[in-house]
Amino acid sequence: MCTQKGFLSGDNHGSGFSLYSCLEESKERMYRLTPLLAANIEHFLHSYGALAMLAETFGSPVNLLFPESLTTNGKGFFEVFERYGLQGKVYYAHKPNKAKALVKQAYFSGMHIDVASKAELLDALEAGFTGDMIGATGPKNKEFLLLTIQQRCCICVDSLDELHLIARFAQLLKVKEKVSLLIRLTGFQSSTKSVLVRDSRFGIHLKHAEEIFAACADPHLELQGFAFHIDTTSESEKVTAIENTLHVMLQAQERGFSPSILDIGGGFKVNYLASENQWNAYTTALRRSIAGEISSITWNNTGYGFKAVDGQLRGAPTYYQYYNRIVGHEFLEQILCTPLADFERRTVAQVLNDLMIELWIEPGRALLDQCGLTLAQVTFVKSSAHGEWLVGLDMNKSQLSSGEDEMFCDPLVISSGGAREDGYEATQGVYFVGNLCQEHDLIYRHKTFLPHLPTMDDLIVFVNTAAYHMDFNESESIKHPIARKLIVVPRDQATFSFYEDHIYHPLLSR
Repeated sequence: MCTQKGFLSGDNHGSGFSLYSCLEESKERMYRLTPLLAANIEHFLHSYGALAMLAETFGSPVNLLFPESLTTNGKGFFEVFERYGLQGKVYYAHKPNKAKALVKQAYFSGMHIDVASKAELLDALEAGFTGDMIGATGPKNKEFLLLTIQQRCCICVDSLDELHLIARFAQLLKVKEKVSLLIRLTGFQSSTKSVLVRDSRFGIHLKHAEEIFAACADPHLELQGFAFHIDTTSESEKVTAIENTLHVMLQAQERGFSPSILDIGGGFKVNYLASENQWNAYTTALRRSIAGEISSITWNNTGYGFKAVDGQLRGAPTYYQYYNRIVGHEFLEQILCTPLADFERRTVAQVLNDLMIELWIEPGRALLDQCGLTLAQVTFVKSSAHGEWLVGLDMNKSQLSSGEDEMFCDPLVISSGGAREDGYEATQGVYFVGNLCQEHDLIYRHKTFLPHLPTMDDLIVFVNTAAYHMDFNESESIKHPIARKLIVVPRDQATFSFYEDHIYHPLLSR
């Protein structure tokens, strides 16, 4: 039960619930996407037996967060810096999750923070971050921009208009210290190989370098370095961007500036799945399904970027690569070990050290790997007009969505009783649907092949949802409430404490 401090304790007794997942075998073909579970998450799921009570007490869905996993993930990146002798900073990006608890955890884990709105900046200041520990990125309105200047944050400039506005605000505010700037660049090209770099709505094109230098000559501004943040996990695109940005930094030095910081953003891969074979089998079946070669495994034949044209499958996937072998800090290390053709084939790490450049990174998704679960109750199970099995959940798509991206990861089912006897076969699969009065409110538009049908009030556990999925697009459509967040702190092998988000503090919750 919950005390006045927002504290909840529990053990593994008396729930009457059992756990089953898509790991169970079937003699017939099923396309599974078994989630990868960190040891502490798996231990929690097997040790804490009152998960259903959390959903009943705090509402469905309810989000569980494990802040200590953030510290563990950050440690891996810090160790890479140390191993390669690099000066650098790890920035926790606030935008993937709205939780204040994670901001506080980032502070006490020795990280800096990246904020993209005034509200995020206020969260950072409340958690103890000072201006020199805060980077302001993304589109900025005037109110946000004024506060970043007043708090002496480092501003990552996204356009020439913004650059000129910062100079004007700095003059009007009569700042005593120069405003620290990183210039975000775009328009990268490789001089040695064919690298497809997609267009972006962010950053200032390289061709405007001279205009950048002219604007940064303003006496109120200090050009500390350059940044990029490309929307991809492609190693070749990132290395191309690094090489291009280093050239601009050298040009800036020739014009009398002293840039010493390279911010390469995020995009450090995360692995969500236990099996590469399952991922390959599912995505192959997905394409065959869209092409009409097998029965559809997507709702109304959703294409995910693919389309069948004259018997041929055209297009490219719009979903994230949910299985990755090299992830997180290992992916950063792989980038650092890549040779740069324009710098005598010396590695990225060697060039950064040669030029005495400090490396900043913003591994948003990778820092939140295995930091959260989303729990939702089953409200109904029925068959659609075309005979598809639908499992209704007391949640909606906005509460497990990061925009166009959809999780390709099977949830776990915590059942309060036996399997339903409705003629369901595991090879049929189910679609999870939400609680909005709209046709498009499907939690997953791809099928999930459960070994058994859930029943009303069963609990569905979506794994690894902390980054972007649990609240990035969350809305209060038809006045459904915003999902509550509970912070999970282990006490011993079978006992856990739970704190509401605004109450949790790393030092006070031990």
